Amino acid sequence: MGEIDTRAEFGGRMMQRLLIATLAVVAFASAVCVHAQAYPTKPVRLVVASTPGSALDIHARLLGNQLSELWKQPVLMDYKPGGSMMIGADYVAKSNPDGYTLFFSIDTPFVVNIVTLPKLPYTMAEFSPISFWSMNPFVLVVNSNLPVKNVSDLIALLRANPGKFNGSSASASTLLTHEMLKSLAGVDYALINYKGGLEAIASIAAGETQIAFYDLGNAQAMIKAGKIRVLAQTPSQRSRVIPDIPTVAESGVQGFEGGTWSGVFAPAKTPREIINKVGADIRRVVEMPDIAAKLTGLGVEPRASSPEELSKFIADSTMRWARLVKERNIKLSE
Repeated sequence: MGEIDTRAEFGGRMMQRLLIATLAVVAFASAVCVHAQAYPTKPVRLVVASTPGSALDIHARLLGNQLSELWKQPVLMDYKPGGSMMIGADYVAKSNPDGYTLFFSIDTPFVVNIVTLPKLPYTMAEFSPISFWSMNPFVLVVNSNLPVKNVSDLIALLRANPGKFNGSSASASTLLTHEMLKSLAGVDYALINYKGGLEAIASIAAGETQIAFYDLGNAQAMIKAGKIRVLAQTPSQRSRVIPDIPTVAESGVQGFEGGTWSGVFAPAKTPREIINKVGADIRRVVEMPDIAAKLTGLGVEPRASSPEELSKFIADSTMRWARLVKERNIKLSE
């Protein structure tokens, strides 16, 4: 009987421990759930690796103002420009993963810097992607006096005159896009790098350069004035913003894909419940008719996504651009 009593006693203690452990797990899960439901309970910092008044700032404020209304908490803009957006990215990467520091960014820190710069103060593993905000097509534009009406005409002209024309670029993204065209179309032309996008597009209008890849929003004024001509857009599929303009790929340059995007990130290890809530609220904002109309007016396509979709897109883009950088032996400095 003593042995049976001992086994029963042991079994009772094990059941008690299992019950305590189960209750602890339930309590923790409940606490996490309550925390996510309550989030945010204080102001949220939205880091922007650019300056006030920039295109990136306009988009960040558009999102931040709407989230502030949904959350009944201020969403504060925190500007950290410089270093090819590395300063802002690194700040977020090293921030407390509690959901109160978020990063509104384009692809530069997560794709372009990764494939073009040898040393970075952060890694992609230090971030939790949340959602896209928009897809931003580039347009392939030329000086209006250039005797071409489509991509085929342009390629024929460039092949007949290797090295005689100039392309303008104002960012690593547009430089890489030029290099992709050169590689896939088998053409050659010089590239002139400008400090800013306005200088680059002005050079096309003035005829100093003849070819450019430029974001639609900032090119619209020159296009309407007839100073530059749009030949194609760069995404793999036509953007809903400019559905009547063919893509470079469908114009004969197979495999061509370019453009940028914007999205929201958090530091790695931010609770998934908070990631899900922020992502769901971004989707709510993107689907608001007035917000969608404003984004379209800015020349971008409204786009929300799951964290997994954004992560896969980044991984695929990084592989594609890394191959190009290696093949073309592209070297960029910060």
